Amino acid sequence: MREHSRVWGEGRRDNIMGMSGKTFLSAFQMGARMYPDIVKSRADEVDRKAKRKVINLQKKKLKEEATIAKAARDRKVISQTGYDGFTNGYKALETSDPKYYDKYAALVEEFIVPMSMNEDIHNMYSIIDAEVKGTAGYKAEVVNTNNTLLAIKKWNEENYLDQVSSNPSELAPEKKKEVNDFFKKHLQEEKNKVTRADVEAAAGARVGVADEAKFKAFVEETGSPYKAEDYAKPEAKNAMRIHNQLGEVKELLMEVGEEGLPIASKLAIRSDGSGYKNLLEVKTELVTLNNKLKEQRGSKGKSLSEAQGNAFAYSERMRANNRVIDQMEVKGLVPENDILNGLLVSWGRNNDVDFWNVVVDPEYQQFKSAADNFIRATLRKESGAAISEAEYKGAFRDYIPRIGDSPGLVKQKRRLRIGVANVMRRQSGMAWDSGDEFPLAPFQFNDLDQAKKYAALGYVEDGDEVLIKSGDSWATHKLNSKKKTIATP
Repeated sequence: MREHSRVWGEGRRDNIMGMSGKTFLSAFQMGARMYPDIVKSRADEVDRKAKRKVINLQKKKLKEEATIAKAARDRKVISQTGYDGFTNGYKALETSDPKYYDKYAALVEEFIVPMSMNEDIHNMYSIIDAEVKGTAGYKAEVVNTNNTLLAIKKWNEENYLDQVSSNPSELAPEKKKEVNDFFKKHLQEEKNKVTRADVEAAAGARVGVADEAKFKAFVEETGSPYKAEDYAKPEAKNAMRIHNQLGEVKELLMEVGEEGLPIASKLAIRSDGSGYKNLLEVKTELVTLNNKLKEQRGSKGKSLSEAQGNAFAYSERMRANNRVIDQMEVKGLVPENDILNGLLVSWGRNNDVDFWNVVVDPEYQQFKSAADNFIRATLRKESGAAISEAEYKGAFRDYIPRIGDSPGLVKQKRRLRIGVANVMRRQSGMAWDSGDEFPLAPFQFNDLDQAKKYAALGYVEDGDEVLIKSGDSWATHKLNSKKKTIATP
């Protein structure tokens, strides 16, 4: 029974497989016959879609072309309108107008800049624009405008509290000129800087070459252990500098002689060895001494001309009488205005009795005599003629201290007297210390403090002999304002 079933089942499977194979074959054959049609159908569908896309693109292209054509027509109309406005304004411009180029630029700004020109309009505008901008006047205007823009920028950078508009046309003429002048000054300063830099560089190069040559000569002259190629070494430069500075002092010593040796011995080298720290002071002292010795040598046995002799005599009189006036001021013996004015009124009259000598203190007599002598010495030299009353009164008020004068005015009058006397002395060609024809009386002071006070004001100098009051007499002392006491010589 089971064997029968197995046989029956196997036959049934063979039968089924046999049927499936036929079906598959039939299907395959049918599909083979239908495939070309399917492929063709799909190709036709692709073609149809492609054609539809082409048609859509063509429609879109036509639409865009129509839009472009309309825009071109509109653009031409707009361009023509703007160009017409521009040309009408341009024809109305006068080339002689100082603002011709400004107005032309305004036309371009109004009509040309806002529109999008077509080719024809652009070509026509370019012809006019080239004609205007090709002139020398326009080029100069452009340069001026550009310079003004640069000037405005520089002005605003340097003048934070006075800013101006960045548009040149908005500046008032006065302000525009001020800004441009400021910029011109700036440009000149920059040019000067460049010039100075070039000059300094060239000078530096020349100095470097010269210094190198000097160093070589220094090595050869002194037998220095340095070599010529050591020029750049700081210690070598210091050695040459000290040698050269000492040479300058030696030249002055050759003129001054032995009297200058104490001054030259003051030379002191800097701590870093870069030269003498007091070279200038020493050289100044030597030059001063040399000039003094020259004057002394020149004045010995020197015969003066008449003019020089008069100037010498007048200057000595002025110096001596100025000392008397200063001494009266130290004592506080300055005449009251009422007495002084009365004397000035009567000055010059031929009186048998000198009113001054009768009514005033003997020390006032000294003051008046000194004032008269000083003024006569001054005015006779200046005018060369007799002194009028008006001249004398004016000179008295100019040179002589009076009651009521402020301390500043007293100092001013004293400086004026000294200055006039110095000028007179120079005209004589003689040094102050070359004549002792009028020996000066020493200053008298009540005490040490008063002496120091007037020493500080320049009336006397350290080393001068002064008289200090001691009871009913006067003691001679040598002034030394740096010490608490005055040494007796």
